Amino acid sequence: FSYKFSHQKHDELKAALWADCSSHSEVIWRTVRDLRDHVLHKYGQNTMIMVEWMSWFMPFQFRIGQYLCHKVCPEVMILGPTRVGKSTMAKDLTVHFGAGRYADCGANTTFVGLIGGNADIGSSRVFTWGLIPTSHGGGVILDEYNKLSYDVMGGLTNQKSSGIAERITNSGVRKTKAFVRYLTLCNPRGRKKLAAYTTPLDAAIEVVGTPQDLARIDFLYAAKSVRDKTILNTFHAPEVDHRYTRELARYHLKWTWSLNKETIRFEDPKYVLKTSQKLSDELGKLSLIAPAEAKFKVGRTAVAIASMCYSHDEDTGGVIVKNEHVDVAHSLYTSVYGSYIRNASVKAGVLPDDIIELFDAVKDWRKLRILSTSDRWGQEDLNFIFGNADAAKFKFLAQLEYCIVKRHGSFFIPVEEELQELISEYVNNRKANG
Repeated sequence: FSYKFSHQKHDELKAALWADCSSHSEVIWRTVRDLRDHVLHKYGQNTMIMVEWMSWFMPFQFRIGQYLCHKVCPEVMILGPTRVGKSTMAKDLTVHFGAGRYADCGANTTFVGLIGGNADIGSSRVFTWGLIPTSHGGGVILDEYNKLSYDVMGGLTNQKSSGIAERITNSGVRKTKAFVRYLTLCNPRGRKKLAAYTTPLDAAIEVVGTPQDLARIDFLYAAKSVRDKTILNTFHAPEVDHRYTRELARYHLKWTWSLNKETIRFEDPKYVLKTSQKLSDELGKLSLIAPAEAKFKVGRTAVAIASMCYSHDEDTGGVIVKNEHVDVAHSLYTSVYGSYIRNASVKAGVLPDDIIELFDAVKDWRKLRILSTSDRWGQEDLNFIFGNADAAKFKFLAQLEYCIVKRHGSFFIPVEEELQELISEYVNNRKANG
């Protein structure tokens, strides 16, 4: 950044964001329309614009009362088919903000290129840090993220958590700070289309490797192609005046990137915990929202929302996160993730409610251990567990409705190994609860 910056309140920025707006939510969506009409020209994708914009304003570490968010690097993932505008939108925002770095992971990207290592320079072999450490304090866009190997992704896990890039060389251990905001853009792995998956969560899990890896992502958005294709070849009159100019946007980002855990203040930390518990209750089935981490996901997103609205703290020059920002974050999670949970699958760590009802009806829960400990089940097994009538219902639901088991000769076998893990978890809970 080459422009001047101050922690003093910027009245012009405040006026540009807030004129004609009476709430923080209105500020967000008014600015989304501003970016859409005057910078990005991507129509029918307002939510994706909002999520990509939000990824630039995510904080590193922050405190919610006594709780410190130890995970340093925020990560937003956008999963979608090709030609929905993920990449061009990110590049255009990079130009508008005058910051951030872009990398195409389909171009034989290596761990050495991302983190660092020994490289041949002329006739010498020299150690150099890669893209991520040299972007310390900023943002990195990793496009075609699905083309990275699981080994490379796994190597990034510790760096994302600690904010430290580390390599072991012949001369010893090299470490350097690497606080980076990640925006990862991806398609499903291989040639499979997103529409072929029961839920976008299954596709996302295949991209990153495991449900546990997916849970580390702060926000996942599954983009879709616009239904009305005519809007792609139509001239659109601007709905709003252009107030979020390049100059103001760059000052805005500079202020946001100056924030740290000392200048991020929650107006009511207890409200964050209360809202996080509510979100965990609503979406707790999803591995994306673990109860212990819900407060940090809500908190991080709420800080981003507050920063996007320029909620300036007069006392510190930082940001004050108000309850309304927390509400907007909660609403964003429930509106986007709510569609995922309705179709969530076994791979995503969710047993269908109809299957759970059948399990609940089995009085002797020990019979269900046949399902969790045997790799295949015959008709006699199912009759013994459920009785004749419910055995037929289980087959209909498990094989035809939810496709979580399949026939192999005269036996039924799980389609995904996660099914037996979920059944074991259910059985253990029944045992613990008597």
